[in-house]
Amino acid sequence: MGTSYKSQLINDLKLIRSVRSRKKKMEIKLDEERIKALREKVQVYFRDEHEDSIGILKATLILDFFIKEIGPPIYNQAISDAYAFMQDKIIDLEGTLYIPE
Repeated sequence: MGTSYKSQLINDLKLIRSVRSRKKKMEIKLDEERIKALREKVQVYFRDEHEDSIGILKATLILDFFIKEIGPPIYNQAISDAYAFMQDKIIDLEGTLYIPE
């Protein structure tokens, strides 16, 4: 292998690592009390809606799936909605506070 080929390969690997690190999924962290409450809700849902009793492990795995896979899009939508709400309030505030000269 020539030196330029090796350096190009190294640069390509660095670029791939850089892209992968930017594509990591958002991590949603919940405190233990909230996890426990949500896990219990999952268990109640399966018991009431599917007539199936699931244990703590299965409820935890289901909850983890929803937090990791469905949580980020919901979070992003909530941020977008909050941003739009604040923009509307700022526009309204400008109209309320503006004094014609």
